[in-house]
Amino acid sequence: MRLITFLGTSDYRETCYVWTDAQGREHAYTTPYATVASARALAVTDIAVLATDEARAKHGAALERALEGVATLTWVRIPSGANETEMWEIYGALGGCVAPGQEIALDVTHGFRSLPLVVLLAAGFLRVARKVKVRHIFYGAYDARDESVTPSRTPVFDLVPMFELLEWANAADRFVRQGDARDLAELVRRETPPYA
Repeated sequence: MRLITFLGTSDYRETCYVWTDAQGREHAYTTPYATVASARALAVTDIAVLATDEARAKHGAALERALEGVATLTWVRIPSGANETEMWEIYGALGGCVAPGQEIALDVTHGFRSLPLVVLLAAGFLRVARKVKVRHIFYGAYDARDESVTPSRTPVFDLVPMFELLEWANAADRFVRQGDARDLAELVRRETPPYA
């Protein structure tokens, strides 16, 4: 599985990122970088880090040291996303990180401004167009951290259930517009609708 993540220019502070997996196991890693916690929790060996030149200059060496022996990093240069053209460039860069049928995890914790939304939409398209398997979409909620302990504990949310709403919406739309319930029936066989 490939981890695709972002890096910004913020002053990241050390915190204990905490994620509980589907089997109820807690994964807790203390680091300033959510990417490190995600890589360790998922035991990935390949990471694509999308970053501006400024972000890489500020945090690149420290992130590389933190991931030494854990995973191989590929740096993907992106613009800052200051306008619509740059947003499309970021979308293209994200698509360039993914091979058809590949299994991926995304970490949007350090995504700047609207990048998490761009990632969600791109992931939806890649799932359909390239049959990419999106296993996790992590967001470390630093502002919701527990500061009563040292180091603080930051919850990590897996947004994949919300992402799967897109699949349910497409299946429901197909049923309503065309009377074709095959996709909807398949989803019902697999699981119940999220928050239905």
